[in-house]
Amino acid sequence: MLGALRDACLRAGVEIVTSAEVIGATPRGELRFANGETQRADLAVGADGIWSKVRETLGLELLHEQTLEGALRTMIPARPGDFAPEDTGKYIENWNGTRRLLITPVTQEHTYLALTCPSTDTAARNTRVDKSLWKASFPAWSHLIDRIGDEVSWGVYSTIKCKAWSSGRSVILGDAAHAQPPNLGQGGGMAMQNGLALATALQDVAAPQEIPDALERWERQERDIVEHCQKWSCLYGEVTFLPDEVRTTVIRSAMAHPWVAGQVFRAANHQPTGASVLFG
Repeated sequence: MLGALRDACLRAGVEIVTSAEVIGATPRGELRFANGETQRADLAVGADGIWSKVRETLGLELLHEQTLEGALRTMIPARPGDFAPEDTGKYIENWNGTRRLLITPVTQEHTYLALTCPSTDTAARNTRVDKSLWKASFPAWSHLIDRIGDEVSWGVYSTIKCKAWSSGRSVILGDAAHAQPPNLGQGGGMAMQNGLALATALQDVAAPQEIPDALERWERQERDIVEHCQKWSCLYGEVTFLPDEVRTTVIRSAMAHPWVAGQVFRAANHQPTGASVLFG
C-alpha cells in the first residue's frame, strides 16, 4: 500500500522527503519539524497515526483510550492446501477463551495472521511467539502458526475521538482522527474513504481562504459513518471477555439478525464519497 501511495505521489509530481520528523502544526497550514524548519502550504495534512503530533498541537483531541486487548501481527508464506476448499480465500476468526487467531489470505504468496489476547496474558503476548502455547489454543491451525518468524510486533488498540478533524487549513486523517480497534477490519478502509472524500471536497476550492469551510463540510458529511464504524468495532470487542459458550451464542444470534448484521457491515458496504467519479 505504501508503495502504491508513493508511486501515485510521484506521478502527480509530489516531492517526497523522508527522515523529516513532524512535531506540530498550526491552523495556518504550517508543519513544524524537529530540525527547526517550518513548511507552509495551502493545506497541511496530518496522517501521523495514533500519537499524532498534528492532532496534539492543534488541540483537537477529546479522548485517547487504549484497550486491554492487543495483537501480535505477522505475515507468513502461503502454501497450497493451507485451507479446506470451502474456506479458501476467506477471512477466518477463531476464539479460545480471551485469545483469538485471525487469518486473512492476502495474496497467493502471503497470509496475514493476528494473534490477539489481553495485555495481561504475558505468555501469549510475547513477541518471540510461544508457538506451542498458541498451537495448543488453536490446534487446527498449527501448520500456519509453525511458519511465524522468530519475533513479531505487539500492540494494544487505541480509540481516538476528536472535537474536530481540522483547524483552519490543517487537517488530520486516518488513525490520527478516529483510530478504532480492528475488530471490523475497517481502520484502513475508513482512512482511505476519508482521504477520497477530502479530495472530493477540495476539488472545487478556488482559493486557500475557502479551504476551512470546505473542511467543515467534509467533516459534517463523513463523520457519521466513521463514528458508527468506530462504535460497532468497540462493541464487537466487548464479547472477547464472555465465556466461550456464551460468546458463541451471542455472536451467532446477533449476526443472524438482519438489523445487527446491517450495523456491523454498514461501513464495509458504504459507497465512499467520490467513488462514482473515481471508478465511474
